[in-house]
Amino acid sequence: MLDPLALAGISVALAMDAFAVSIGISAFLKNVSVRQVFRLSFHFGFFQAMMPVLGWATGSQLGNLVSDYDHWLAFLILNGLGIKMIYQCLTNKEEKVVNKDISENVSGL
Repeated sequence: MLDPLALAGISVALAMDAFAVSIGISAFLKNVSVRQVFRLSFHFGFFQAMMPVLGWATGSQLGNLVSDYDHWLAFLILNGLGIKMIYQCLTNKEEKVVNKDISENVSGL
């Protein structure tokens, strides 16, 4: 069981994440229907509630398997992300035009 401080930290982090995405969506969309508001609210609430539960369940099952080399796994993942970011910065590809259809763009969030 989490202590109250850790629970509060996770709650604040998830709320900030949902707030940032909602700001991005509201800046992206011009005419929002009640149906879209309900769908987005439901999906955000559902996934924000399920992600910590899924992470806890997965972590408790996989923790024993990777405990001997978890630091190397974290090093490789962060190193790979850093190399990918540097590569994308140096290749300087042209940006794509964003599609204004909410069903395609929000599904990745």
